[in-house]
Amino acid sequence: MQSSLWEQFSDKWANELHREPSVKLFKMADAESGDGVFTGMREEFRRLKVKELAEIIAEFWDFSLAVWCHLDWQDYREIVRGKVHPKVDSPYAILFYQIMRGAHEHQIELNKRLDVGFHTVDFIFDEQGFSGLRAVQWFAELTKKLPPPYDSMIGATPIFRKDEEYVGLQAADMLAWHVRRNLERPDEKRPIFELITNGFTGELKVTREHLSQFVELIGKIDRTLLDAAF
Repeated sequence: MQSSLWEQFSDKWANELHREPSVKLFKMADAESGDGVFTGMREEFRRLKVKELAEIIAEFWDFSLAVWCHLDWQDYREIVRGKVHPKVDSPYAILFYQIMRGAHEHQIELNKRLDVGFHTVDFIFDEQGFSGLRAVQWFAELTKKLPPPYDSMIGATPIFRKDEEYVGLQAADMLAWHVRRNLERPDEKRPIFELITNGFTGELKVTREHLSQFVELIGKIDRTLLDAAF
């Protein structure tokens, strides 16, 4: 989504947060359970707030794309655990890069149907402490090894923000919660999930092959760079 559209989206989201019953930020888990800023709010009002925020996401669907990524813990333990440098031996390190790959592969698929060219993509993640800082440290080194056309879509170095500072992360939180719920309870139907994804299957499953590629890629990084990391 272009920066001007992000500004429009952010303004609408913030306005909805302030509408009665108002909340200072949105966390889907709290909206579901009635905890956090939703403490004391009746269930029907919590559900209404979720619906109205979800409708803002749906309003911008022509200009945005929902992509989500997940992996299997057993696959990770078998293929990655103990086979890469300890400072990147984390599922977050893999998911960090795979979500970027998902956005880039969407452009690749789109160009098979329409000649729209390849455009750089900037990423903003929620704060993840050392895991996030380490992932960013490898960003420049790993992106040097990307083949075309992936290399032409690399934008600025990813940044991290708190969700109360950047409402786009609150929208991502709504999506992430519903994705996890759908994986854990596939028979449960959640209309909000359909609304915020517009029926689009943006799922990116990290396969065993992807995990093996990650191990190979990390092996190409100068170990002294890894040793010197946070």
